[in-house]
This record gives sequence, structure tokens and C-alpha cells, in this order.
Amino acid sequence: MPGDLSKGRVMAAIRNNIYRYRYPLMLIIWMLFIFILSTDLGSEPHTMGWTSKLIRYLFPDISAHGLKLASKIIRKAAHVTEYAVMAFLLAGTLRSLFSIYGRKLAAGTVVICAAFAGLDEFHQGFAGTRTPLISDVFIDICGAALGVLIFTVWYSKVSTYRIYSRARLRDNKPGRR
Repeated sequence: MPGDLSKGRVMAAIRNNIYRYRYPLMLIIWMLFIFILSTDLGSEPHTMGWTSKLIRYLFPDISAHGLKLASKIIRKAAHVTEYAVMAFLLAGTLRSLFSIYGRKLAAGTVVICAAFAGLDEFHQGFAGTRTPLISDVFIDICGAALGVLIFTVWYSKVSTYRIYSRARLRDNKPGRR
């Protein structure tokens, strides 16, 4: 029996560490993904092929100007999306590893994402087919703010559900009235 108990404690410790470090691991992978996209692989000449095919499939009668505009909108939406995901993962990391909450969590997440966005644009300056734009940094910051907002709403819902579930389990134990 004591062997089972220690094995159970070890498994619980492993589970807790995996739970605690899931956000940082996903964040590192996502930041590498953003870094790769800021090379020539994410440039307009490399992405125009599949975006134009998608746009032409959805809107067969689109003009050349409309195609260029739709492609630009998709590219800017990608900026917002990639930084919203990064902010969500970063907020989870700061909360799980450093127990940062509330306004400090939101401000810290947006500031770190803004710094990474600036470095990302600086990195794009070294790629031959990429152009660093300060407007992209502002778009990335908007994406980060959106990601923090989504994380805050999601986490408050999850926390409320956990509290409600624990109370319901506690109240439904046999022998309690």
C-alpha cells in the first residue's frame, strides 16, 4: 500500500507540473512560429498565391484592386490573430508561473507583446522581401489587447465554473444535509 501512495503522489506532482507549464511551452512554440513568419516565408510574394486563390474562390468576379485590398485585409487580420493568441498564452503564463492578476496581468501582457512586436518588425528589416512598418506594431498591440480581453473573460468563466462545481460536489456528498 505505501508503494501505491508514493506512486500516486509522484503522478499528482507530474500532472501538476504539466498543468503549470502548459502555457509557457505553448507560448514558446507560438513565438517561434511568429519569428518564422517574419522571415521571407511570411512575405507577400510567398503568401499571395494561396490568399489570392482563396479570395478568387470566394469571390470569382473580384477585380485586381479588390484582390489586392482583400489580401491586405487578410494579412492585417493575421497580425491581429497571431498577437491575440500570443497574448492569451502569455497571460496564462504570467498567471500560472508568477501569480500575476488583474490590471498588472493585462498591462504586463500588452507591454511584453508590444516589445516582441517591435522586435519582430526589426527582424523583418533583415529579410529581403519584408518591410518593417510601425503601423504593424500598432495592429499587433491591438491584437494583444484583444487576446488579454479574451483571456480575462475566459478565465473568469472557467474560475466561476470551477467554484460552482466544487461547491456542488461538496454539497452532494453522502451524509450531508
